[in-house]
Parts: sequence; C-alpha cells; structure tokens
Amino acid sequence: MSAPPPPQPVYILRGHSSQIHALAFTLGNTHLLSGDASGFVILWHLASRRPVAVWRAHEGSVLKVEVITAPTTATLPTAGATDKTPNNEPRDLNESNAIDPRYWILTHGRDNSLHAWTFPTSALSTNLPCAPTDPPRSKPRLIASLGVNTMNFCPFTATHTASSDGMLIGVPAVIDSEAIDIMELPSGRRAHTRVRPETDGPKTGMAMALALRWGERGELELAAGYESGHCALLRLKTEGWETVYLSKPHSQPVLSLAMYTPQGWFVSTSADSLLVLHSPGTQEETRILDTNHLGQQGVAVRDDGKLVATAGWDGRLRVYKVGGKGMKEVAVLKWHREGAYAAAFGGVKILANEEDEEESSVTGSGVLGVVRQVGESRLLRGRDGREAQRHWVVGGAKDGRVSLWEVF
Repeated sequence: MSAPPPPQPVYILRGHSSQIHALAFTLGNTHLLSGDASGFVILWHLASRRPVAVWRAHEGSVLKVEVITAPTTATLPTAGATDKTPNNEPRDLNESNAIDPRYWILTHGRDNSLHAWTFPTSALSTNLPCAPTDPPRSKPRLIASLGVNTMNFCPFTATHTASSDGMLIGVPAVIDSEAIDIMELPSGRRAHTRVRPETDGPKTGMAMALALRWGERGELELAAGYESGHCALLRLKTEGWETVYLSKPHSQPVLSLAMYTPQGWFVSTSADSLLVLHSPGTQEETRILDTNHLGQQGVAVRDDGKLVATAGWDGRLRVYKVGGKGMKEVAVLKWHREGAYAAAFGGVKILANEEDEEESSVTGSGVLGVVRQVGESRLLRGRDGREAQRHWVVGGAKDGRVSLWEVF
C-alpha cells in the first residue's frame, strides 16, 4: 500500500506583514490571538476566518499574548472614558456592548512594556497590517501597564494571586537579567524580587523562559529556563524561595518552556536539537528526546497533557505524544517555507466537560459575544460550535502566516 498523503492545514490566516512570535486561543476555542514583530495583535474569529480586532499593542515586537479570566476585584474603566471608533468618532467604552469585564488580554512587547486590555465585544478596526493603507486603528481599553525588562527576549508568565483578586506576573528582573521579579497586576507592586536558583556551579546566565503555577500544597512554583541551558524549578516556602530542581540538559540557550500546570511537569526547547521533559520529584526527573532538528523556537502543551507541539527553524510544526516513557513524535506538519516561531493548542478539556458545566465563555456571536446563555446544556452552537470542537494546533512563522491544523 502507498503511504498516506502528508497532512495539510485546514486554513492559512494571512494578515500580518512581519513574522509571528505569539499565538493564543481564547476561552472557548472560537477566537485566536496572534502577535507579530511589528507590534500588531490580531484577534481572529475562527469560524469566519476573519479578523474582528486589529491594533498595534506595542512599538516593538510582541513576545507573548494571553487571555486570562479577570481578577475578582477587577473594575471597569472609569465611567465616561472614551476612545475612537474605526470612523474616528468618540465611543463610550463603558457601554454594555463595548467591553467584556470577565476577560483580559495580556500582551508583552519588546518596547519594555506589558499591557492588560479589556476583551472587546464590539467591532474595532479590522484593517490588517498587510493592507496597502495604514489608517488610525482604535484599541481595546487599556486596564493597566507594567514597565518590564525585555533585553533577553523572555516572555512573561502569569497566574492569579492566591486570593484571585489580582495577577502575578513573572518577568526578568529590571536590574539583574539573571534573576526574576514577580509583580502584581494591576497594582504594579513587586511581590518577589531577584528570584534565582541556588547553585554553586557555573552561572545560569539570563532568564529566557518562565512558567508560574500554584502547587498542590498551595505553594507558588516557578519554572525557568536559562541562557546557559539550565532549567530549574523553584518553590516559595515560608523562609523564602527553595530550589527543588536544577538540571542542565541543553548545550545552547533555552528558547521556550511550557508547563502542564495540573501536574507541574514542563518541557523545554533550545537552539540545540533536544526536547526535554522535566518532572521534578519523580523517579526520572529529566527525560531527553533528541529530535535531530536544531532550533525548536516555540513549544506548547495541550491542556489534557497528552500532546506537545514545537515550532522549528526549519518551518515545521512537530507534534509529540507524552507517555510514561517520555515523548514520541507522532506528526510533522509542513507548510511554512521559512522558520516557524510560535505554536499553540486549542483547548480540549473544556469540550470534554461541556455537558456538565453551565457557565459562560467567549465566542463570535455577531462580532463577539457570549457563547452560552445561562441554562444551556451545550458549550457552543452552530458554526462556532463546530469550529470550537475541533482539536486545533496552530503555528506562526517568519512568513507572517498562521497555519491552522486539526490533530488527534
């Protein structure tokens, strides 16, 4: 029998005029955020394959985008605050259809800033960065901003505070790029400063990739990858930060790190060819897979912990199955002809639980709206529902394209 044909993307999103560095699905899988090297962010509606919001979030390259549930004490922008519509007309951003207070969009740029935006529920500019004209574009309402260190290209990591009344943001320290500061949003207060692993050996160099989570015992944990190739896990104790895991599996600087937060394991990639699974506290803490492909720039873990995806300098997306013996390559997704820099999974756990939950999420009803009315037994309906239930993996590359794939 002949071999099956290679997989093809479901669709290619074209709109950016520079390379893609950041991708993230919104809650409910109905929309996708993409950020590029020119500072633009596009919010795509997946069912229509069209943009519903385009704005320049940063003056430098976008390092990361993420959608989070707003802290419990979050308030709307000051009453009467206005912005401009795409027609340059004033708009009251406190109207019920202008912002969704349940969600924030976080963007991190090379302009040394991290922004928290309201999630828009009414139309903003949809003029794409690749369009021949560059008209003024309205933006979502800006909730808060932090001045951060982006000298080492390390994107932020975020988790809610213990009381869920704010966000904890981890970024490289302003004065010392080898250390990490953890700040509170929206207050901007530095909750923890100059966090670093304890080591008597060679220095780790600059922090390159981070992940925060709350552990099973309610202790804050920080995973970090470094310029030296080290990866570490630190845990906050009463007396301070404790290094519970430190390993140097990579011979080159760590490029990306992604954590499976329910269990605390994480994967790292580097300029070398290694994909490393770190499981601190287990019998085999470090498991190494040599992919034989240099430069896995981006990495993502699916929310069920079963799959890992990488974006490589060779333009390929690779999907790996996570099992008891480590990781195994199960798919190579080839479309981009130039380097791929970002990868992301759509959520699958939310789909598995849809019949047991009765809550709201984000969708594209009209332009943007609420996907589930109170009392509905299904998460999504119609066209949005069909798209959101697909097992998406996406990649972004140097060509400014975003490839949409459906896997497993």
